[in-house]
Amino acid sequence: MGLNFPNPIGVAAGFDRHGELLDELARAGFGFVEVGTINPVRDCSIDPALDRICLNLQRFHTRRAVCGAAGQPLVGVSVGGQRPSFDGEWAGGFIAAMHQLAGCADFFVLNLSRPGGPGRVAGADKSALRSLLTRIQHERGSCARHIPVMVKVAFDEDRHAKRAPLAVVLAEELGYEGVIAAFENWSSPGKAGECVARLVANLPSLPLIVVGGVNETTVGRYLAAGAAAVQVYSALVLHGPGIARRLCRAAAKFGEAVQ
Repeated sequence: MGLNFPNPIGVAAGFDRHGELLDELARAGFGFVEVGTINPVRDCSIDPALDRICLNLQRFHTRRAVCGAAGQPLVGVSVGGQRPSFDGEWAGGFIAAMHQLAGCADFFVLNLSRPGGPGRVAGADKSALRSLLTRIQHERGSCARHIPVMVKVAFDEDRHAKRAPLAVVLAEELGYEGVIAAFENWSSPGKAGECVARLVANLPSLPLIVVGGVNETTVGRYLAAGAAAVQVYSALVLHGPGIARRLCRAAAKFGEAVQ
């Protein structure tokens, strides 16, 4: 995506919703942190969390500039929506958030993975999804600076083991910079790894970040399958901040073994 990640181990959205733990997560050794998810609306009655995120990111970037950016994690902002269908409010809210955070976010994530949301429903309105992604891609050019945008998509084992979700296909077609693939409750890491390998082979221009089931045993499998990076949430909650460096060491050992 044109970004320099210090390492491929990140924190998924939901853990540090307001960007208040960025210094601590940096010291733990994470290469990137995704804050949010926030749910702004089209009329700019913004989720109050957006102001908090903006302030915390500005403070973090100021410290990063003073200390030097090398080795400091990148920060992305996850933006979603709570509407029952893809409508103008989704796109308008996302663009409003981009305008407010354009100066302090390294990348944005359009989160379509909310449980119960229209992005998780089988047979979702395909034309509405295309319209949403097309409008965001068109209007993001009005922001003060170009910032990479990824699409976060939930992968269901029954539906997506061999066929990529439509949102992923559209993301590549429309020129988005990457995809976050959420593998939730898959029966085995092996099957998820096979799915990652197929995605990377079929969509080679689209960097892929994997979240779900990432641990010291599986991190090498996902990276070997072609994932550009991984994210953790449950592993951080269950095992503490030391998990970042342990995953980095596990990934490095796997890479050495392959070589």
